[in-house]
Amino acid sequence: MYAALVSLGPSSVSDVATETGLSNDVTSRAIDSLDALGLVSWLDAGQAIALTPRTALDRVAQDHATRSHQARMAADELAQLWSVHQGRADYLEVVPSLSAARDTQSRVLTDSTSIIRALSIGSLNAKPRVAEGLIETLDRGTDVRSIYGAEVLRNPAALDVVQQCIAHGEKSRVFPGVPMNLLISDDRFALIVVRVPDKRLADGIVVHTSDLLDTLIGVFEAFWRLAVPVSASTTPSQVDRESTDTRRLLTNLAAGLTDKAIARDLDVSERTVRRRISQLQELLGAQTRFQLGVQASRHGWL
Repeated sequence: MYAALVSLGPSSVSDVATETGLSNDVTSRAIDSLDALGLVSWLDAGQAIALTPRTALDRVAQDHATRSHQARMAADELAQLWSVHQGRADYLEVVPSLSAARDTQSRVLTDSTSIIRALSIGSLNAKPRVAEGLIETLDRGTDVRSIYGAEVLRNPAALDVVQQCIAHGEKSRVFPGVPMNLLISDDRFALIVVRVPDKRLADGIVVHTSDLLDTLIGVFEAFWRLAVPVSASTTPSQVDRESTDTRRLLTNLAAGLTDKAIARDLDVSERTVRRRISQLQELLGAQTRFQLGVQASRHGWL
């Protein structure tokens, strides 16, 4: 109707009805609706004329935005009401800062008695260091299992820290794409921390005994089965002892790099990379690249 009025100019209901092929009754109601929106005005001669749409539709959009905002506010208020009457998740505790996360991490390590499970994306510090209290936890016999992001294999300082922990009894594995920093103590509670690059803030949660904690333990165990063990030594034994390129290839492979990225790092062709990987798989009896990483680690090549 609006398009017809724009095309026709000031027009009667019958003129617009003829133009659109609709009845006079339907046309009249439609023009009244456009008039209510401010898109059309009735002239004294019983004719309707189209008005500029921007002002009118901006007002309509603003009305919708206001109602949307009111709906969101109502949702927040009702959610709080629901929480009060239905019970809150009291097994969750917010960690507001990086310093608070460190204090909680220290408490986790100090209070643990049987097993610590840890996922680590990697340190934000320029100089990686062993977590405070970890060596003491290891020395008193606590079973510590840690899965590190594959980046640790390409950072000599970080790898040195991991090997210090291994020397004290930590069971360490590596996996590309570790999704979070997670610390689980004795199946009793867990700490999840997401750190931001400026090192000043942290969004963290402590999860106490609950179905959610059981789920986090399950997540860790799934990663543990897939991760590749880290050797206490990076010196390869017998075959290719002097081959730096082989160690670099295996390290890049374990870190999840593509053939193209590995080839660029080694300054060889992708075909050469695939050939070397195939030769290593045959040498170690590995059917897949993942198995190759496991076997290489077991032989002390990583």
